[in-house]
Amino acid sequence: MKIDVGIAVVGATMIVFYARLAMLRGQKRKQRRKEQLAVMKANKKKKFVAEDPNRPYYQVISWWLVGLAMVLVLTGMASKTTTSLPQLMQQYWWVITSAGVLVFAFCFK
Repeated sequence: MKIDVGIAVVGATMIVFYARLAMLRGQKRKQRRKEQLAVMKANKKKKFVAEDPNRPYYQVISWWLVGLAMVLVLTGMASKTTTSLPQLMQQYWWVITSAGVLVFAFCFK
């Protein structure tokens, strides 16, 4: 498989996406730990009730942005694989795909 500039840029934006999710997860863990310590200090007799461990560490800000991101990523990938779209879209497919990935990265809080 030939690796060109477009694949490298999309790969880098995917790394940014996963780094953002990891950062959000770390912040949420830190916040939960502070809350646990505050409750334990305030109520030494009471035991802290843990939250559901299967609850995700992030929430979706806007489902409309998620939809926009999906449309951008799918449009970019379609422009890479099909020949029926304009030549300019085929040449710069990675810009559309990377924009979709970045929009998707910031759909979470």
